[in-house]
Amino acid sequence: MAQLALLLIFGFSSSCNGYFVYLNRSGTISEIPSNIPTNATKIDLRNNIISSFGPRAFSNFTSLLMLEASENPLVSIDYTAFEDTKIDNLILAYTQLTQIPDLNAPSLRHLHMQGHPGITHVDFVHLTLLYSRLRLLNVSICSINYTRWPENTTEVTIKNFDLTRNDLNTLSNGAMNSWRRLSFLYLEETGLSTFGCSYINDTELIILKLSRNHLTEFPDLQCVGQTLEILGLARNLITAVAKEDFRDLVTLVSLDLKANRISRLDEPLTMDEHHFNAQIRQDKEMEHKKVSESCPLCSISREFIFHADTASHLSTKKLYLCKAWHRKNQDGK
Repeated sequence: MAQLALLLIFGFSSSCNGYFVYLNRSGTISEIPSNIPTNATKIDLRNNIISSFGPRAFSNFTSLLMLEASENPLVSIDYTAFEDTKIDNLILAYTQLTQIPDLNAPSLRHLHMQGHPGITHVDFVHLTLLYSRLRLLNVSICSINYTRWPENTTEVTIKNFDLTRNDLNTLSNGAMNSWRRLSFLYLEETGLSTFGCSYINDTELIILKLSRNHLTEFPDLQCVGQTLEILGLARNLITAVAKEDFRDLVTLVSLDLKANRISRLDEPLTMDEHHFNAQIRQDKEMEHKKVSESCPLCSISREFIFHADTASHLSTKKLYLCKAWHRKNQDGK
């Protein structure tokens, strides 16, 4: 343990498979250490007291691919800080930045900016033009309440996008229609009351997470019906589920609807040759509360197992309705 502490205080360098890593998480450095080898491909300065990266701060590290600088009190990064590097992955979580920095970093493909309550506005038009090769963007756990989105004619390369825990409340029509490579979208706990194809029409979503919002209806997702595999809708205000909701979701593997206000369910959810048959079975891996005979959806955990009608849908499909909330009829029955 003492040796590890010394390594963290004075800096630790290692080489593996052609990658040269420098790590210093001592919590004491306020500027970029002078003893970092110039051939470093990854620099980890997390959990220190660095407040800024000045002009050409990393330009000597021409092989630099990744910088981890989270949990520093960063307030500014100069536009030229990464000039002449090969920076591909920039991790700046939980700093004191109040905007996504403009950087001369044409090789950047992964940008992690989560945990910035001071970030309230994001211009995705400017951002996607500046970082034209960006594949992953994480701006979760911020305070974003204003966004500007690219026109449908703009080619956006982002594949993985996380906006979880922001203050969006609504999205502009066509917001991500030009994000044609988008496969993983996380919009949990953003205050959204509506969502559907008008925001994601030309994407190739595989995973869509919309839990902990204010959705009252099952969203129209026919535009991603040929690609969507995982859909998270837990802890919304959805009151009904119908077989039409799944009509176009031919690749869906997992659907999470737990802790909604479902009071009506098409049972059985029998569908035609392009869709699934459904049957209810109790999840044997969890304990269950005593369930009223008039409320078959009120158990702690139940799941729908969707069985394929045709050879093209042989994989088992699951719909989770854990802790489903049953709304009684006005007559109390």
